[in-house]
Amino acid sequence: MQTRLAWRNLTHHKMRLLAVTIGITFVVTLIFAQIGMQAAVLNAAVLVFNRLNFDIALISPQYIYLRSAGTLPHHRLYQASTIEAVQQAMPLYVSLVQWKHAQTGELGYMQMLGYNPHDPVFQLPDLDAQTEALRQPNVVFMDRRARPAVGPKAIGVSTEVQQHQIRIGGHFTLGSGFTGLGTLIVSDVNFSRIRNGFPLNQVSLGLITVVPEAEPADVAQRLRRLLPADVQVLTRAEMKAYETDYWRNNTPSGIVLGAGVLMACLVGTVVIYQVLATDISHRLSEYATLKALGYKDGYISSIVLQQALMLAIMGFIPGLAFSFGVYEVLARQTHFMMDMPPSGLSQSS
Repeated sequence: MQTRLAWRNLTHHKMRLLAVTIGITFVVTLIFAQIGMQAAVLNAAVLVFNRLNFDIALISPQYIYLRSAGTLPHHRLYQASTIEAVQQAMPLYVSLVQWKHAQTGELGYMQMLGYNPHDPVFQLPDLDAQTEALRQPNVVFMDRRARPAVGPKAIGVSTEVQQHQIRIGGHFTLGSGFTGLGTLIVSDVNFSRIRNGFPLNQVSLGLITVVPEAEPADVAQRLRRLLPADVQVLTRAEMKAYETDYWRNNTPSGIVLGAGVLMACLVGTVVIYQVLATDISHRLSEYATLKALGYKDGYISSIVLQQALMLAIMGFIPGLAFSFGVYEVLARQTHFMMDMPPSGLSQSS
């Protein structure tokens, strides 16, 4: 009885129902767009970590985020290797470098990752088949998803990085973040050469893998007891949480988008409230008649709540569909990974 009456109340003025549904659809799309953009920030924050092969990370106490990682002594990795449960300890070098457009000469910045090609640092199948090319002098590998502003990406293209002549020797697929035009991967030797003799005994991150039967959290505790205070030890989950917390709480983009999510939810609440309040005010005499006939307050409240639920469903379904369209457009324009929550947020955290 209540459901039928709630439905008739909504459909009595069909044009008003259409207008209300459009309004709720817009609000739902706005909320999901804001959450999707926040998820894009957090996905970008852990983009590299998702493609690194590690169970435990060693970082400097001065570590802020990946592109401002500080350094730690390479011999800390040798110390970590003395623990029986440690399978491998591998260095990773990170830097933001100046990139020159091969055709226009315009300058931009790219993230450069260096590693020893003998180490299984990356979970990128493209690299495994091209390690010989990576070892060649002055060769860089280019991310296929780098922004168009980097210029030509074809193998054999020559340009400059940090005013050093380089050649694109291969490709991999990673994705864009919020720092720079894209990502380059080089050998550790080429990293040092491009960075004007950067000392390879100072590493940006130490990547630890453990033997299959070991628990990373237990090994991490042992490493904390073994290593001195110039090293922080984080499990894979802790490392990703550290990175996403920084981008969520300490960067303008994370703070603004977080506030945008709250504002979108607030706007949605106000719209639904206003719609229901207007409908109730128009039907006060009808509800008064129901009260006079002996119907309880709970009966009338259930009618209003069912109307709210129906409106939410009618607005949610098209809003969800429009959100996928918004995500697709934004992903093409920004080259960011736009995910429908909660998957995007859970992956990032």
